[in-house]
Amino acid sequence: GAFLLESPIQLANDGVVLRGSGSGAGGTVLKAQGAGHAMLSLGGASASLTPVGSAAAIADGYLPSGASVIHVADASGFKPGDAVMIRRRASAEWIHFMDMDQLVRDGKPQTWINAGNNNEYWLRAVAAVDGKSLTLNAPLSDSFDSGYLGPNSASVQKYQANGIASQIGAEHLALEGQPRGSGTDYAVANLDNLADGWLSDIQAHNFTGGVVVGKQGRRLTLEKVALSHDHNNVDCSGAKEFEFSIAGSQVLVDRSASTGSKKSFYYATQAQAGGPNVLLNFTGRAEACGNIEPHQRWATGLLVDNADISGAIALGNRGADGSGHGWSMGWGVAWNSKADQLAIAAPPGATNWAIGSSGALTPNVPDAQGVPVPPKLGAVDSANVRVGPDSLYLMQLCQRLGPQAVKNIGY
Repeated sequence: GAFLLESPIQLANDGVVLRGSGSGAGGTVLKAQGAGHAMLSLGGASASLTPVGSAAAIADGYLPSGASVIHVADASGFKPGDAVMIRRRASAEWIHFMDMDQLVRDGKPQTWINAGNNNEYWLRAVAAVDGKSLTLNAPLSDSFDSGYLGPNSASVQKYQANGIASQIGAEHLALEGQPRGSGTDYAVANLDNLADGWLSDIQAHNFTGGVVVGKQGRRLTLEKVALSHDHNNVDCSGAKEFEFSIAGSQVLVDRSASTGSKKSFYYATQAQAGGPNVLLNFTGRAEACGNIEPHQRWATGLLVDNADISGAIALGNRGADGSGHGWSMGWGVAWNSKADQLAIAAPPGATNWAIGSSGALTPNVPDAQGVPVPPKLGAVDSANVRVGPDSLYLMQLCQRLGPQAVKNIGY
């Protein structure tokens, strides 16, 4: 049947699943009513990460992106199974190396990332301890170079998480919002303070805001989430909305779609979203302005795998856009994807790749001042010719967990 919602359905307790009878004809329909709000809210009300014990300095002079083994000055306080936070400090030297200390918009200096803070971090578990080396359960998505970050710039520390809910999902639902311009804006779903949660088989029509994954969302799956919009006359200037906005980590958006939107990012990572994050088999057909584009401030480790969109896949430098968004992505990959444009740029000390992907190569994208940002072109391999394996994500999943794991997610 159909149900009218004047406020979000909030799922905050572990192990709760909201399951409808289907997203199509004869299924379950949730209709937005009243003041603007998100339809679904999954996760705890608030969360905190409390450090435990002393931090151990990372002793490696250089760690590559993708590293899962790190060396520390003292590993005596760690054992397998420990939840750990790996921190990486943004130094003034590194920000200068990235050419991000001279951003200006409307004559005013812009701050890309504040120097001196441990403001990039990854949450992992210790899989093994061998002398002074720690093996992590998942790789890091950024490189660590002590030559630019300075001494004591990176550390590992145990932590205790509070307020993180888990095993919460919503599935088999149709959601109805209001057309853009109706005077009331609604959003599809917010997922935050949540681990091991999911959305599955969700059809959402006429929502200004899409699906938002907050910073404390991790190991989440958004599967078969389709957002559609009626035609409208909104132009492409000004701020855009997000169909899928990802600030968390280890988030898989699988077999999802966006059609009919204007003024939107199909998919965007947010500031310093530490991957790996994956967009797999995504379809995007916007009336105008639709891009897959990391939004701001150095997110890392994004795989765009078999996307097929109108618009651009842009992995690069947003310059003075927003409030100095600057380099938005490092160590990103567009694999066997198709877009009208591929804006793939190489940050200093890192790169982004387009492999087996098709689209016009346009690395020099103007920023908000209309000034072209002239980075060097990222790594482009097998342009306009697909490569094997067909899906990098599914091949890696098979290698990591075996063929049954691929079957378990419907492939």
